[in-house]
Amino acid sequence: MGKEAKKTKGGVWIRIDDDKRGNKHIDAYSDNPSEPHEESIHIKIKPDGSGRITTKSGSNPREDTDTHCYLTTACMKHYLNNFDDNCYEL
Repeated sequence: MGKEAKKTKGGVWIRIDDDKRGNKHIDAYSDNPSEPHEESIHIKIKPDGSGRITTKSGSNPREDTDTHCYLTTACMKHYLNNFDDNCYEL
């Protein structure tokens, strides 16, 4: 990766970078990313505004979400239930 991650006052490590294709990357880590770490969130934004949010927690597999669906995903994770896409809660 290009730029080095920096530790915030809150203890989270952040790295912001561009790739060769013009995509913007924002990465947040629970610990120094150059060492083993438990939690991370990676946001990739393409020039057309679309993108992906990838999260990883401990030994749990990666989870990818399209940026257009992030509010629905956040609601689903909060309630820990399966809801219909047209339900009142969403």
